[in-house]
Amino acid sequence: MDIYERIDQILKEKRLSRRKLAALAGIPYPTLAASFKRKSKKPSFEFVAKIANALKTTMFELVGEEFWDTKFPDDTPHENMTNSAEGFVKYIRSLGYLVNIRKVDTLIDNEARVIERSHTIVEISKNSKTFELKKHEFEMLQQKTKESIRFYFWEKEHLE
Repeated sequence: MDIYERIDQILKEKRLSRRKLAALAGIPYPTLAASFKRKSKKPSFEFVAKIANALKTTMFELVGEEFWDTKFPDDTPHENMTNSAEGFVKYIRSLGYLVNIRKVDTLIDNEARVIERSHTIVEISKNSKTFELKKHEFEMLQQKTKESIRFYFWEKEHLE
């Protein structure tokens, strides 16, 4: 569900029209109507903030978990990584970091038994420093980033 479908869903629940939403958000109705017609994948921060405020919800609730996919789509998904993870890689790159994803095969000799294991390593580099993250560490970083964004919007909504 994209942001426009979410807005329509909330409007239906609150029994509001798009015209009323435009008035509540302080957005000219033709501008709002044009946004819905184009269904821009990257609505402006200001637009989303005004809509969220008018609907008495958070910006994150409007953009949702799919933010990473829709804002930073990737045409070449890596094996064992979700679309959300791929979008997050694009986000990290947009911050100026280099990201390299590689599959590592290891052989472990455990008392004369050879065990072959394969796992994914994500290398994140900037300013000649490189960090290697295992898949679960990368997923934890992704989750913490999402939580940070949720908290930021919650804090703006409730403490300002």
